[in-house]
Amino acid sequence: PLPYATLHGGSANPEPLRRFLQRCNVPKGQDILVMAWMMTVMLPEASRVLMELTGMPRNGKTSLQAVLKCLLDNSAWLLQKKTPRKVSDVHQLAQDDFLISLDQVKALNKDVQSELANIMDGQLIEWPLKRQEYENRLFVRCPVILNSLESVVTEPELAERSVSVELPSLSDANPAFIDQLQASSDMANAYQGLRDLLVYVAHDRE
Repeated sequence: PLPYATLHGGSANPEPLRRFLQRCNVPKGQDILVMAWMMTVMLPEASRVLMELTGMPRNGKTSLQAVLKCLLDNSAWLLQKKTPRKVSDVHQLAQDDFLISLDQVKALNKDVQSELANIMDGQLIEWPLKRQEYENRLFVRCPVILNSLESVVTEPELAERSVSVELPSLSDANPAFIDQLQASSDMANAYQGLRDLLVYVAHDRE
C-alpha cells in the first residue's frame, strides 16, 4: 500500500478521494489500502490484485463497489449478480469488462479461483466470432473486485493476490445513495483526486 506520507507529498491531493471513500463507509485507515488498490487497477504495469469487500448485510458493500467500478471502469453493468461457476464464465467476464465486478458472492469453487488468478496474471482466451475460419484469441489481464459477507477466497494462489476491507455496519442504508453521489459534485471531485494521484504515482515510478 502507498505510505501516508507519500500521498501528501508533491502536488498530489488525495483528500477529495479520501473523503469520498469515507463517505462510502470505508473505515479510516483502510482508505489508504483502497486507494493503493485503485492505483494497481489504473497502472498498466502493476500486478493485478483482487479486492474483497466484506461485512454484515446492508453496510454499503454493493454501493461502494458500484462507485469504485464507475470511477475505474465505467460500463453498462457495474455489478455482475451471477457468480461464475465455470472457467468459461470467467472468460466471458474478462471479455465483457476490464475490471471484473462480482456482487454478493457466497462461494467460489476451486476452478474459478484458479482461473481468476490466471486472468489476473494475463492469459490468452478464446474469442468466439461468427466466422470460424481462423482461431481467434484475446489477451486479457484483469483486476477483480467482489463483495461478500465473509471472505470467499480460499485457494492460496488467489489469496496471496488479494486484499480485504471489512466495512462497519450502517444503522440506516440509503437505497438512493449512488444516485445522490452522481448528482452531487462528490463523484467528480473523487475522480479528480484519483487522476491527480495516478499522475503523481506514475511519475514517482519513473
